[in-house]
Amino acid sequence: MRIATYLSSAQGEGQQLLRDQLLEMRRLIRAQKGWKLVKQYSDPFSLANEERPRFRQMLADAEKHRIDVLIFWSLDRLSQQGPLHSLRLLKRLADWGIQYRSISEPHLDTCGLFREAVISVVAVLAAQERNHLVRRTRLGLARQKRNHLPGPKGRFGPG
Repeated sequence: MRIATYLSSAQGEGQQLLRDQLLEMRRLIRAQKGWKLVKQYSDPFSLANEERPRFRQMLADAEKHRIDVLIFWSLDRLSQQGPLHSLRLLKRLADWGIQYRSISEPHLDTCGLFREAVISVVAVLAAQERNHLVRRTRLGLARQKRNHLPGPKGRFGPG
């Protein structure tokens, strides 16, 4: 199994914390039979997903099946765009056949017996989060219309 790690460091955390996280990831990889670390990706935490060059490279490599498993410290470090984007990202990885494991969130692990269950739960959560987002957006637009507040690009309200 070709293994990749993804690290994202928050501002002010320092290099020691990154090293500690990477050591923990390497310990996990060594403990698994047949796993080989082939790629390490790391970006500053403060960058948005679109601006993180190593994140984009990791996605490209995953899509091209250059890795089999992605290990990350936590979901909020992998994707910084909120729950819906995070869940969609996990679903994309699964759709590409990429397994994943979060070091600090043992329930986010598709490398074991419960792979299909985890993927199914992630898909359901993504659908639910999308439904919540649509509902909140509709409620907000209705409130703007009722209160004659300017909406997006001036669609509602006076003149």
